[in-house]
Amino acid sequence: MKKGKLIVILLFICIVYIMNCRQKQSEQKEITVSNEKSSEYLIKVVGSNDPPYRIIKDNNFSGIYFDIIKIIGKNLDLEIKFIECPFKRALQLLESGAADIMIGPTYSKERQEYMIYSTETLPCECKVFYIKQETNDIEKYEDLKGKTIAVHYGKVYFDRFDKDITLRKEYVTNYKSAFEKVVNKRNDMVIIPEREGNYLVNKYNYNLKKAAYRIRGKPVYITVSKKSIFVKLLPKISTELRKLKENGIIDKIFSDYNKME
Repeated sequence: MKKGKLIVILLFICIVYIMNCRQKQSEQKEITVSNEKSSEYLIKVVGSNDPPYRIIKDNNFSGIYFDIIKIIGKNLDLEIKFIECPFKRALQLLESGAADIMIGPTYSKERQEYMIYSTETLPCECKVFYIKQETNDIEKYEDLKGKTIAVHYGKVYFDRFDKDITLRKEYVTNYKSAFEKVVNKRNDMVIIPEREGNYLVNKYNYNLKKAAYRIRGKPVYITVSKKSIFVKLLPKISTELRKLKENGIIDKIFSDYNKME
């Protein structure tokens, strides 16, 4: 009888010991993520094809933003999986937690509800309007009235423009389609980040001109979904981004892609 009790006690001790070991292993995994020793963890970076910021071709991911996040991932020992989808869908994936990181969005109150912004920013980009060569120039905001403007679905530009329901905006899922609508005279103009507009005009030889009216750009961030297990990494990601800026690597990446415009 005593032997039976002893066996039960020993079994109980073994079970408790095993459970404690598993708990410590689980805790260690969480610590490993927060300390960036995370090559065993797959971090999902989502984005649309928006050259030269994000260039996606034959399942190869490059461009200014993707190159930057690759360097940061390497420095933090992160294994990155890139996911291509339209910009609006990318935001939805961040909101649901199906994706972890996006590099390139600007700030908005709506987006802040479901993603956290890096403390370090990337260079601002002016928003410009491309119009047909024969069109009268756009010199001020009021000149937009009565014009049809191709706008990228899901993106924000500047508050007055974004909230103005009197403007005639026609939404597209990519900027190439927006330019073609202007070239084919289905829209009067397209609004676009300047560097991206320059890239597309030069690549496809669009016979359009840049309007005089332009808007100063907003800061650009790296963002992490609030539902991602990698939220704890954002301070270290911001630190790595700051180092890349201080070391001149960010400027070099932008310069290299400027040569492609």
